[in-house]
Amino acid sequence: MKEKLSRLSMANEWFMGFLVLFSIFMLIFEETHTVTPYEIQIIDGIDLTIAFIFMAEFFTALYFAHNRYSFFKSHWWELLATIPFTNAATQALRVLRILRVIKVFRAGAHFSLTEQNYKSVKK
Repeated sequence: MKEKLSRLSMANEWFMGFLVLFSIFMLIFEETHTVTPYEIQIIDGIDLTIAFIFMAEFFTALYFAHNRYSFFKSHWWELLATIPFTNAATQALRVLRILRVIKVFRAGAHFSLTEQNYKSVKK
Protein backbone atom coordinates (compact mmCIF):
# COMPACT_ATOMS: atom_id res chain seq x y z
CA MET A 1 0.00 0.00 0.00
CA LYS A 2 2.81 2.39 0.91
CA GLU A 3 4.50 1.72 -2.43
CA LYS A 4 1.28 2.54 -4.32
CA LEU A 5 0.94 5.82 -2.42
CA SER A 6 4.56 6.62 -3.22
CA ARG A 7 3.95 5.96 -6.92
CA LEU A 8 0.76 8.04 -6.84
CA SER A 9 2.63 10.87 -5.15
CA MET A 10 5.37 10.67 -7.77
CA ALA A 11 2.79 10.71 -10.60
CA ASN A 12 1.23 13.79 -9.01
CA GLU A 13 4.60 15.52 -8.84
CA TRP A 14 5.31 14.73 -12.50
CA PHE A 15 1.87 16.00 -13.54
CA MET A 16 2.39 19.21 -11.57
CA GLY A 17 5.84 19.55 -13.12
CA PHE A 18 4.28 19.19 -16.58
CA LEU A 19 1.82 21.96 -15.72
CA VAL A 20 4.72 24.17 -14.64
CA LEU A 21 6.58 23.56 -17.89
CA PHE A 22 3.42 24.18 -19.91
CA SER A 23 2.86 27.40 -17.99
CA ILE A 24 6.42 28.51 -18.74
CA PHE A 25 5.92 27.62 -22.41
CA MET A 26 2.79 29.78 -22.50
CA LEU A 27 4.70 32.68 -20.95
CA ILE A 28 7.51 32.38 -23.49
CA PHE A 29 5.01 32.09 -26.33
CA GLU A 30 3.09 35.14 -25.11
CA GLU A 31 6.28 37.21 -24.79
CA THR A 32 7.89 36.16 -28.08
CA HIS A 33 4.89 36.16 -30.42
CA THR A 34 2.31 38.69 -31.39
CA VAL A 35 -0.84 37.26 -29.88
CA THR A 36 -4.36 38.25 -30.75
CA PRO A 37 -6.89 39.21 -28.09
CA TYR A 38 -8.57 35.83 -28.69
CA GLU A 39 -5.28 33.98 -28.06
CA ILE A 40 -4.72 36.04 -24.91
CA GLN A 41 -8.17 35.04 -23.72
CA ILE A 42 -7.35 31.35 -24.33
CA ILE A 43 -3.96 31.64 -22.59
CA ASP A 44 -5.57 33.40 -19.62
CA GLY A 45 -8.22 30.66 -19.40
CA ILE A 46 -5.59 27.90 -19.46
CA ASP A 47 -3.51 29.76 -16.88
CA LEU A 48 -6.53 30.18 -14.62
CA THR A 49 -7.26 26.45 -14.89
CA ILE A 50 -3.65 25.61 -14.03
CA ALA A 51 -3.82 28.00 -11.08
CA PHE A 52 -6.96 26.26 -9.78
CA ILE A 53 -5.27 22.86 -10.11
CA PHE A 54 -2.26 24.17 -8.13
CA MET A 55 -4.59 25.63 -5.51
CA ALA A 56 -6.56 22.38 -5.16
CA GLU A 57 -3.33 20.41 -4.82
CA PHE A 58 -1.98 22.82 -2.20
CA PHE A 59 -5.12 22.79 -0.05
CA THR A 60 -5.46 19.00 -0.35
CA ALA A 61 -1.88 18.57 0.85
CA LEU A 62 -2.49 21.09 3.63
CA TYR A 63 -5.62 19.23 4.74
CA PHE A 64 -3.81 15.87 4.92
CA ALA A 65 -0.60 17.23 6.48
CA HIS A 66 0.26 15.85 9.90
CA ASN A 67 1.23 19.30 11.11
CA ARG A 68 -0.62 21.94 9.09
CA TYR A 69 1.29 24.85 10.58
CA SER A 70 4.63 23.26 9.73
CA PHE A 71 3.41 22.36 6.24
CA PHE A 72 2.19 25.89 5.59
CA LYS A 73 5.39 27.37 6.99
CA SER A 74 7.54 25.33 4.60
CA HIS A 75 5.23 25.44 1.55
CA TRP A 76 3.80 28.99 1.64
CA TRP A 77 5.51 29.83 -1.65
CA GLU A 78 3.44 27.13 -3.38
CA LEU A 79 0.30 29.06 -2.42
CA LEU A 80 1.74 32.16 -4.09
CA ALA A 81 2.42 30.06 -7.19
CA THR A 82 -1.33 29.38 -7.47
CA ILE A 83 -2.10 33.01 -8.26
CA PRO A 84 -3.23 33.30 -11.90
CA PHE A 85 -0.97 35.41 -14.09
CA THR A 86 -3.62 37.29 -15.98
CA ASN A 87 -2.12 40.71 -15.34
CA ALA A 88 1.36 42.24 -15.29
CA ALA A 89 1.40 42.65 -11.49
CA THR A 90 1.12 38.91 -10.87
CA GLN A 91 3.23 37.63 -13.77
CA ALA A 92 6.42 38.04 -11.74
CA LEU A 93 5.14 35.27 -9.45
CA ARG A 94 5.36 32.81 -12.33
CA VAL A 95 8.97 32.21 -11.28
CA LEU A 96 7.63 30.44 -8.20
CA ARG A 97 6.15 27.78 -10.44
CA ILE A 98 9.66 27.02 -11.68
CA LEU A 99 10.49 25.95 -8.14
CA ARG A 100 7.94 23.16 -8.62
CA VAL A 101 10.07 21.75 -11.45
CA ILE A 102 13.02 21.61 -9.08
CA LYS A 103 10.80 19.85 -6.54
CA VAL A 104 9.80 17.27 -9.19
CA PHE A 105 13.43 16.50 -10.02
CA ARG A 106 14.26 16.11 -6.33
CA ALA A 107 11.26 13.82 -5.84
CA GLY A 108 12.30 11.79 -8.88
CA ALA A 109 15.79 11.29 -7.50
CA HIS A 110 14.34 10.25 -4.13
CA PHE A 111 11.90 7.85 -5.80
CA SER A 112 14.70 6.30 -7.85
CA LEU A 113 16.83 5.76 -4.75
CA THR A 114 13.87 4.33 -2.83
CA GLU A 115 13.06 1.95 -5.70
CA GLN A 116 16.70 0.76 -5.84
CA ASN A 117 16.75 0.19 -2.07
CA TYR A 118 13.46 -1.72 -2.26
CA LYS A 119 14.77 -4.01 -5.01
CA SER A 120 18.03 -4.70 -3.17
CA VAL A 121 16.16 -5.59 0.06
CA LYS A 122 13.73 -7.80 -1.85
CA LYS A 123 16.55 -9.99 -3.26
